[in-house]
Amino acid sequence: QLEALVRLSESLAKVELSPSVQHRHVQEALRLFKVSTMSAASYSTNSAMEFANDETQKQVERAEAFLKHRLPLHSKVNTNRIVEEATHQHYSAPAVRKAMGIMVIRNQLREYNHGRLVERLR
Repeated sequence: QLEALVRLSESLAKVELSPSVQHRHVQEALRLFKVSTMSAASYSTNSAMEFANDETQKQVERAEAFLKHRLPLHSKVNTNRIVEEATHQHYSAPAVRKAMGIMVIRNQLREYNHGRLVERLR
C-alpha cells in the first residue's frame, strides 16, 4: 500500500510537470487512496451480504459459526484444510469460503500467502 501511495504521488507530480513530488501530491494521493479504499470496502461488504436465498444465508451463518468455533484466536491455518474439515462435517464448501470472505471484510480473519492461510483476529 505504501508503494502504491508513492507511485500515485509521483504520477500526480508528473501530471503537473513538477520535477519532484511536493507535499500537495502526497496529500492528494492519500485522499484518492482513502476514497478508493472506502468505496471498495463498502462495495465488498454490501455484495458479501447479498445472498441468493434464505437457505444460502443460513448455510453461510452456520459455516461462520463453525469457523469461529474451530479457529482459536490468533491461530494460522491452511485455508484448504479448514474447508476440507468443514465439508467432512457436512458444511457446504462454497458457504465456508463465503463465510471466510465475510469474516475477512469484517477484520475477523486475515489472509496470508495469497489466501492460502488465514489467521483469526477476533
